[in-house]
Amino acid sequence: MKNEPLISLLPYLRGERNMVVWTAAVGLINHAALVAQSVLLAWVVSRAVIDGDAPPLPAIVALGGIVLVRMVATWHEMDVSHAVAYRILAALRVALFDGFARGVPSRDRSQHTGRLASTAMADVERLEFFYAHTTAQLASAAVLVVAGTAAAFIVDPLLGLAVPVASLLLLASGMRAAAAGDALGAEAQRARESVGAQTVDVLGGSREVISYQLGEHVISRLVGAGETADEARTRVDRHELGLQQIRELTILVVVVGVLLLAARGSLAPVDVAPAAVGVLALLAPVASAAASLSQVYPHRQSARRVLEGIGLPAEGLEPAPRSHAEDAAGSPAAPSGPWGCTLRDVRFTYTRGAEAGDAEQAIDDLVCPLVEIDPGEHVALTGPSGSGKTTLVRMLAGLWAPDAGSIQIYGAQGLRIPLAELPSQTRCQRIAVVDQDAPLFHGTLRENLLLGNPQAEDPALLAALAAAGVDLTGDRWPDGLGTRIGESGTSLSGGQRARVALARALAQDPWLLILDETTASLDPQTEDEVIRSVRSLGRSVTVIAVSHRSSTIEAMDRRIALGTDGAHPA
Repeated sequence: MKNEPLISLLPYLRGERNMVVWTAAVGLINHAALVAQSVLLAWVVSRAVIDGDAPPLPAIVALGGIVLVRMVATWHEMDVSHAVAYRILAALRVALFDGFARGVPSRDRSQHTGRLASTAMADVERLEFFYAHTTAQLASAAVLVVAGTAAAFIVDPLLGLAVPVASLLLLASGMRAAAAGDALGAEAQRARESVGAQTVDVLGGSREVISYQLGEHVISRLVGAGETADEARTRVDRHELGLQQIRELTILVVVVGVLLLAARGSLAPVDVAPAAVGVLALLAPVASAAASLSQVYPHRQSARRVLEGIGLPAEGLEPAPRSHAEDAAGSPAAPSGPWGCTLRDVRFTYTRGAEAGDAEQAIDDLVCPLVEIDPGEHVALTGPSGSGKTTLVRMLAGLWAPDAGSIQIYGAQGLRIPLAELPSQTRCQRIAVVDQDAPLFHGTLRENLLLGNPQAEDPALLAALAAAGVDLTGDRWPDGLGTRIGESGTSLSGGQRARVALARALAQDPWLLILDETTASLDPQTEDEVIRSVRSLGRSVTVIAVSHRSSTIEAMDRRIALGTDGAHPA
């Protein structure tokens, strides 16, 4: 049980325990009222049919009271269970996103953001229902069976024995089915994940699919993946149908047993119908719980994936403790900008060989004996593909942590602090990265710029746009900052996307600006305009431009070349 993923997630839901217990208690009241209502109504009808007696007034009053209790309990149970479901959803996603924040992007090449997105959405929603509804259902069913068994013993010992035996048979069938269906559920989940991952890849590469006329090939692959998922789902459905028939057969046997008790004279004729109805009402939640147990395998698989996401190994810098990150006055202990940086004996290893089934090998992806960049300096970072330029960018941004060596940040006054000891909020604001394919999001220009600085007012956003060379006059920007730019900035040209991404970075008021091949796909004129915008920042911002293009390199103060044997000034 220690390694059961559904149990391993419980510590993350500790705050919702009382609400889940209350949901189970309300569910128990509702089920108990249903049993009492069913038995009493069957007794009234049986008495009227067999003995010809009119329903007694106390029985009618009791029925009315029970119906009222059920109405209130049903409404309250729905209200509480929905509230706890949303709280569980939030708790799991917060824990999961904490894991994503630590471990994405990963040096592990098997990581796929499409699968992570599926975990954050579909898996968490499945677990939300399990913890908010199924666990309460199982608990209330267990208590109800114990109480119902005691009541049945009072009526007849054999009847009292039949209830727990039937309950155990139902639960055993559910647990047996859960064990047998685990492999089927895992197969179906992998097939669904494959469809989701391929769909994400297609949407992300839609321009390439159209440009290279890959439509038929993509459709064929998606259809094949969909058919595989459907076949796996069909096998699961058949499995569940067989289990449902077993549960129905078990309940039928118990009802026949009640009738046999009546035949041998153990029950009065007027009590046969109430006894049969009572047993059915008792076993109904047990059968439902058994069905939930038989279908627990997708929840178990979802729990495993959520735990994997929560436990992603930290790739970036952990938040600095307060004692290191802040001084006695509570102000960030960070040097004033612009920031220079020193990398000394930095090494970063990248695990390779796992995808091909080979033994994993730790290979140095980046070796930096010593790199020094002064505050306000504009430096070009060059090197062949695979020399570690992007790795260095991710380490400077705090997304990845070096495996050895040190990275220090310092200002013009000489105050130095390890990058790892900077408050994460300060680091994220003062170090801005503009990638070659920096993403723009569906929404307005203002909404995209505010991602860089959510507190920025319109004048600051307009100043950032002006510094990046974005002119909001003309038909391209009919609503100014309120202009919608489309998903991934599809309404903009490549140069405009690059300049908007640069403006978003400048809106952060950075002290260290890193351009990772930002101009690589731009035409010479647009590249020149972007570089002139960067140069116009002057010495107020330190700039590191990763580039292969000579025009970009020549516009910087100096060049640092990365090679397989480390970094060298050039």
